[in-house]
Amino acid sequence: MPEPTTNTNGNAAVSGNGSTQSNGHAKANGQAKLNGDARNASARKPGQDVEGLIRQAEVLRTSLREILTKTNELHKALKAHRRRSRAVQNTLASLRQLRTLGV
Repeated sequence: MPEPTTNTNGNAAVSGNGSTQSNGHAKANGQAKLNGDARNASARKPGQDVEGLIRQAEVLRTSLREILTKTNELHKALKAHRRRSRAVQNTLASLRQLRTLGV
């Protein structure tokens, strides 16, 4: 069996009987040839059927609702803290003012 030869462009050479001999390398553009089935299978990930996507969306929606609830509770608690803090600061300022008046 004759040794495979490579053209200057890196592609396999054609033997005398017209068949191509591969040198084991991919095409010069770096892209392997895929038939339609292989291309379509690689575009879809396993387990990504419509029902699965709907379930994922429902789980995400539930998680987002929980996060929104927690965020609202935190916001409410921070507002209450700010109100109490302002009340304490105003009370301290009033006490300082009274002390300067000698009461």
